[in-house]
Parts: sequence; structure tokens; C-alpha cells
Amino acid sequence: MSVSRNGMHGWPSGKLGNVVSYMLRGQLVHRTVGKQGKPSLKQKANHQSMAVVTRFLGHFKDYLGNGFELEARGTIRNQHNLAVSCNKKNALKGEYPDISIDYAKVQLSKGSLQQPRNIRLEKVEGGLQISWDPLYESGSGSQYDDCLQLAVYFPKSRTKKIEFF
Repeated sequence: MSVSRNGMHGWPSGKLGNVVSYMLRGQLVHRTVGKQGKPSLKQKANHQSMAVVTRFLGHFKDYLGNGFELEARGTIRNQHNLAVSCNKKNALKGEYPDISIDYAKVQLSKGSLQQPRNIRLEKVEGGLQISWDPLYESGSGSQYDDCLQLAVYFPKSRTKKIEFF
């Protein structure tokens, strides 16, 4: 059942026949509900790609909220949508049915700041030692009080560690 807000000239909300209507970030959206047939090979590949990316990004929900905040502002898309789109295009390797994450190409944030220079990662007793060049360059868009958000993912145990500096 669909409900019209503000009387008969208002916008519908809900399901009416095979059309679903709802508000999404201030914009009225209509979509149809269809019947699914047997999925093609391309559809199966797309389903697996989405599953791989969303399973991986599920570990970083809080991180993505900050990482894609500026990109999502003023649009009808949210941070998670943008992260999935970016990583589905750039951070996957292999062909169906062996699609996996290319960890070197994963992007957990998007913005105007330059990446830190001379990033070094060293395995030490009891953990990892991560360092970078903290040089602040005036005019590069960075400011003296910028913070660093760091995420480390351990694929074998499917765990993560997130730090804020």
C-alpha cells in the first residue's frame, strides 16, 4: 500500500502495484519490482564482485564514514555507496568465479589532501612499525592540525586495526 503525504497532490511513499516509491536524501525515488530470471555469467560475476567488496568494506564502516564524508556531501549517495563503487572499479582482481581483493589498490578515503610521503612499514617483534615523513607544506591544502586515520587489515584472520593520530 502506498501512502500520499500532504493529500492527493503529495508524493507517494510505499508500494503501489510493482512500483516502490520513497524519499532518498530529499529526492523522490521510484523503482519497479520485477521478476528475476536465470542470471547470466556477467550477472554472476557482478554479484560475486559486490559480495567480495561489501564483505571486505564491512570491516571498515566507521572508517568509511570519515573517509568518504566530503565526497558524499551534497549528493544522494552515502559514504558506503561511494566506497563500494570506488573499490569495485579499482581494487578487484581475477575473473569469475575467482574474484578477490587487490589490497594494494584498496581506497578507504577520498579527498583533496596529498598522501603522506615516504610511508614505511616494518614488521617488528610484537607488531608493525609504521612511519612516514611528517613534513607540512603550506599551500598544498593541508593544515597543521590535520589528523591521520590509519587502517591495517589482516586477511588471514579477517581482522583490522584502526588508529587515529
